Amino acid sequence: MVLPKDWRFPDEWKVRKQRRSQLQDMAIDALKRLNNIPNDRERCAGCGTTQIRKEHFTDYLSWKEYSISQLCQKCQDEIFKIL
Repeated sequence: MVLPKDWRFPDEWKVRKQRRSQLQDMAIDALKRLNNIPNDRERCAGCGTTQIRKEHFTDYLSWKEYSISQLCQKCQDEIFKIL
């Protein structure tokens, strides 16, 4: 298959790549913070807040995600809106 000389990737692909890059950067930053925090399950790995209660989460799946990733609802919203 031969492509025309003026053919380019759709702009949408560039946006997806930028979003993926932003998500990767946020995940790396969260992991760096997590490594600097001693095993403190009452602290968000993303922003470091200690004000985490079950009633702050919008639903059960968000609470379950916190138990996996240690991200508060605000940080989860920021990360998952990129997806």
